[in-house]
Amino acid sequence: MAKTEISSTDLVWVFTEKLRSFGDCAPNVSIAIVPSKDGWMAIASRSDRHAYPLCAPRIEQVQKRLREIYVLANDGFRLGGMVAGEAAPARLSLAGRE
Repeated sequence: MAKTEISSTDLVWVFTEKLRSFGDCAPNVSIAIVPSKDGWMAIASRSDRHAYPLCAPRIEQVQKRLREIYVLANDGFRLGGMVAGEAAPARLSLAGRE
């Protein structure tokens, strides 16, 4: 089955919505989607990983499921660094979202 191309910004939104549906991650956990050799990966800050240790396995689970569905669209990011003029990887906080 072909994977759906998605921007990193949209993938952050999809990822955080999936993560919120489980309820074992705090609403203020931030997720960044970054390109990797495997396509993309979700990263939470070190402080969030330490503050919410039960969230890390859930992030891995959601990442595994969404990697089967989505591939990052070429939105300007290159593995190994950014090209001049490009924006930083997308990051979205769950805080304040209803």
